[in-house]
Amino acid sequence: MGLVIDKVARTLRQVSELEPCSLQTLWVHSGCKKPALCMMLQSLAANGLLARLPDGAYYLGPLLFQLSGQTGAEPGLWARVARRYGRQLSAASGAAVSVALLEGHKYIRLLPQAEQPVSFSQDLSHPWPIFYRSATGRLLLAQGSAEFQSSVLQEYGLPPRSLWPEVGSESDFQRELSRLHSRGYAEVLSSDGRILYLGAALKLHPAGPPAALGLGLPAEDFSHARKELLLSALAQVSRNPKVYALRNEKENFFQ
Repeated sequence: MGLVIDKVARTLRQVSELEPCSLQTLWVHSGCKKPALCMMLQSLAANGLLARLPDGAYYLGPLLFQLSGQTGAEPGLWARVARRYGRQLSAASGAAVSVALLEGHKYIRLLPQAEQPVSFSQDLSHPWPIFYRSATGRLLLAQGSAEFQSSVLQEYGLPPRSLWPEVGSESDFQRELSRLHSRGYAEVLSSDGRILYLGAALKLHPAGPPAALGLGLPAEDFSHARKELLLSALAQVSRNPKVYALRNEKENFFQ
C-alpha cells in the first residue's frame, strides 16, 4: 500500500510541475510501465484528483483544490496554467507573447514571465474597449456568455468600421462573434498597417475561464520561414490547427 501511495504522490507532483502534460511526458518522467501508468491516471481522473482534456492533456483535478479549501476555478490556478502555455509559445516562437483571461467582465492580461496580472475593463487612453480592438480581446468576447456580450454592446455600442471592418450592424456583430468562437483565432491589423496582432483561443480546462494567447508581429519580420515558425508555434501551443488558415487570409501582408 505504501508503494502505491508513493507512486500516486509522485505522479501528482509531476503533473503539478509539468501541466499541461501528456501520457507520454508522464511516462518518460515517471519510470512506470505504460499500462500501469494508464490505469493509475484513469483512476486519478475518475476520482477527481486529475482532470483530463479531450486531447489527452492532464491537469491537477478539482478534488485537490476542494480538499485544500480552494475552488478549481480560482483565478490564481488558471493564471498559473495559462502562463505555462505562454512560456511554451514564447520559447517556440521567439516572439513577445501575452496571455489573456476573462475574469467576470474583466480582461486580465498576463505576461508569461511575470507573476503580477494587469486587470482592466477599459483603457482610458482609447475610446473603444480592448474587447473590440485587440485580437485576444475579441476572442475573449466571443468565448464569453451571451449576457457578457450584450453588456459590452450596451455599454459601448457597435465598434466603428475603421476598427472592426466586418461589423456594420448588430447582426454583423453577432455573426463575427460566432465566427471567432467557431474558428478559435483572430487577427487585427494596426491602423498604420505595420503590425499584425494574432490571437488564438486557449482551452485551459472545461471548468476554466475563456483564455487566449497573443502575438504582436512587425511586418518586416515576415519572411516565409518566420511566418511558418510563428503559425506553427501558435497552432501547436493553442492546439488549434485552424490557425494555419492565417497563411491564406493575410498572405499579402505576410509576403
